[in-house]
Amino acid sequence: MPEDTVAMDVEAFAALHPGMHPSLALFARAALYHHGGSPRSFRALKNGASHPATISFAPPDARTASTYEREKIVEFGAIVLAGLLLSAWAGKQITRVCKRGSRVDYFVGETLDDHRWVLEVGGTDDSSHQAKRTEKRQQLEDSFYRRAPFKMNGFVAVTRFAEPSVTSLDAVPAEAS
Repeated sequence: MPEDTVAMDVEAFAALHPGMHPSLALFARAALYHHGGSPRSFRALKNGASHPATISFAPPDARTASTYEREKIVEFGAIVLAGLLLSAWAGKQITRVCKRGSRVDYFVGETLDDHRWVLEVGGTDDSSHQAKRTEKRQQLEDSFYRRAPFKMNGFVAVTRFAEPSVTSLDAVPAEAS
């Protein structure tokens, strides 16, 4: 494997993110498998720089795809990929999830008690990765936690499971004002 290849394993998600429900890996397996077996090749973008990536995963449980809507599988699968990128590239973990109305806020830190960054996650099968990235960046910018008194730094993570398969993580610093 080339030195700059990012290797990720869905089965490591629970250990890397103890604050998240371990069953999320079920959704990532189903989202990935829908477009090909393990390991899957992806293009991974870190703040816009492209890297080859491989994502390994166990065979999915057939009940996941037959029980849940594809939209939910993709949404929850994208959370897992976001967590794997956060661990690989930023040494961080998803530490807290808060639901506010129809919105879900994810917080990121270095330990379970650390909630210093806010995370916006998106996933898609059929739309443009860049369009979804732009949409999620705007949602992050509009976040309650990006304004005073919080002014939190953040991350935007977006995954396109269909070909061309792309996953990305962008660090978004808080505004200085």
